[in-house]
Amino acid sequence: FFVPKNERREENVYRKILVFVFASLAILLSTFRDLKSLPWGNDTPIYSMMDNRYSHTSWEYLIDNFSFYSTDYSVRDLGYPIFIKITQFFVEDFTFFMFLTAFIFIVPLSQLIYRYVKSYLGIVLAFLIYFVLFQNIVNSFMRQAIVLGLLLFGIRYILNSKWKQYLALMTIAFTIHSSSVLAVPLYFLVRCNLQKTWMLLCILISPLFIYYSSWIITYVASDTVYDGYAEDNMVLPLNYILFILIISLLTYVNFDRIKSIVGGKLLLSGTLGSLLVLPLVGMGNTLLRTSYYFTLFLIPLFPLILDNMKMKKVTRISLYVICILFFSIYLFI
Repeated sequence: FFVPKNERREENVYRKILVFVFASLAILLSTFRDLKSLPWGNDTPIYSMMDNRYSHTSWEYLIDNFSFYSTDYSVRDLGYPIFIKITQFFVEDFTFFMFLTAFIFIVPLSQLIYRYVKSYLGIVLAFLIYFVLFQNIVNSFMRQAIVLGLLLFGIRYILNSKWKQYLALMTIAFTIHSSSVLAVPLYFLVRCNLQKTWMLLCILISPLFIYYSSWIITYVASDTVYDGYAEDNMVLPLNYILFILIISLLTYVNFDRIKSIVGGKLLLSGTLGSLLVLPLVGMGNTLLRTSYYFTLFLIPLFPLILDNMKMKKVTRISLYVICILFFSIYLFI
């Protein structure tokens, strides 16, 4: 499971194959999901109707009515119908559109996992975390899947300090889903001199603000399309919150080791961002999606921590087996 350094080249080939297999499975499962048997609240049928509607909408109408932002749902995020029109120029079938959405998101996510996770068991665990906690991104929130794919693609610009390219990419993303504005601070977080104390304070304080989530969203989003969320009776995503807090605690314990890894500050920034938006997660599943711009980086972070913690090989493998069994059972419950 853990290959010696002199076999690293062969190890990389096997890691690539393993990532490719899981990424292909994830794309296929999302592409061929049955629209007639989706769970209640899934948005895919709405996107299917949008796909059909915009197939009969002229380019002239979309261009004439284009705007970067509006509080009117009927004319907001008009980069998305333009994206639909572009894809329909090649293939009009909605199944192809589901494939394309999954491909745009899952391929850069797989590259993120490959970049940071160096063990085979770690790759398996990372994809199981995706299937259990994040699969709904492409299976329901299709617009956001596209902008999250753009964010993951833009990681190269974040790490190489190319702010113009990153801002241009996020501007495109903003026209598709306006929540992508939350991804902009990530660029600046990575540039901060991150301190271990910040992590501890966020771990201690952020959960307390969950109690005040409704007040926060009512105050911040007053007189916008989002203030209705404060009145919704949404289910508290306790499992998701616990996942964020557990990974954050592990990150705090291994802060210096993660910071020393090439690109480690990106994962630390994602963890801090996850804690900062935790009160919004406490609002329920609708606002949970706002945290994805940060929590996606927890997917490779967990196995990376397990790979780098000082422990005996048998202990490491035992922990992996326990975690893999837990997420596997959770996936099929």
